[in-house]
Amino acid sequence: MTYVVTSLCRDCKDTSCAKVCPVDCFYEPKAPGSDLPDQLYIDPNECIDCNLCVAECPWEAIFAKADVPDVFQNCIALNALSTTKHQDFQKAVQLDWGVCSQCGTKTPDDNPRCGCKAKLHKYSPSSEEIEANKERWGHK
Repeated sequence: MTYVVTSLCRDCKDTSCAKVCPVDCFYEPKAPGSDLPDQLYIDPNECIDCNLCVAECPWEAIFAKADVPDVFQNCIALNALSTTKHQDFQKAVQLDWGVCSQCGTKTPDDNPRCGCKAKLHKYSPSSEEIEANKERWGHK
């Protein structure tokens, strides 16, 4: 069995999952588009089924292949594209999303984009954001 990144990752890419992966099997499209959405992908031929990524995903977007909800069944084939269209993918760029403690602006590294000189804290979506994202994709 392998693991599958679902649409819940789309436009929310947090790479905490990729950081804990012992075999570095997470990919992202070189040029995201309608056929290759902007999300992370697990190469099913490289995944060793260790389960470490599941707990690390703050968006709850990763499932064991056998447990992928019906609404995300198309994501199994979508993840497999990282193998069959390997030339269109690159290893997932691992970012540490931060959030400004003063204004709340999110940034993909430790360099505040908002201009504040405040300290950044690791960004983690709220339970409301997670639930809204699930609802957006039809997953309850």
